[in-house]
Amino acid sequence: MISDTESFKTIIGELASPFRYSGIDYVVGIEALGFILGGAVAHELGAGFVPIRKQGKLPSSTYSADNEMSYSKNILEIHTDAFHPQSSVLLIDDILASGATAESAVKLVSMFQVNIVAFSFLIELEYLNGKQLLAGLNVSSLILFSSGKQ
Repeated sequence: MISDTESFKTIIGELASPFRYSGIDYVVGIEALGFILGGAVAHELGAGFVPIRKQGKLPSSTYSADNEMSYSKNILEIHTDAFHPQSSVLLIDDILASGATAESAVKLVSMFQVNIVAFSFLIELEYLNGKQLLAGLNVSSLILFSSGKQ
């Protein structure tokens, strides 16, 4: 889907469009496809890009948050100097499933004095109810799957 130039342009345009005039200062992309989408959305919005990565992958001082999914435990990290205070932040990831990774990302970003404008996903698996872990946030998804059955 993102290997096709026109599809990729469309996806990035659709992810960026609702936030074009929202004064987004930083876009956060979550490892790994969130880097590709988030970096392109940041470019589209004229914003900075901040990665959230798995433990041990970032080169300098970090904050960390862990999440436990049904099949594994992940520790995510963000640089301690990722944002300027009072910045407006948009989080981007490829998929919202159980919500555990997204919840950890919100915990990390919330360590800073920033305004989380929204969390935007390419795909949401609604039947896994991951959005419940993001209650109180503006959450949007381009593609919704309401059933795990094909």
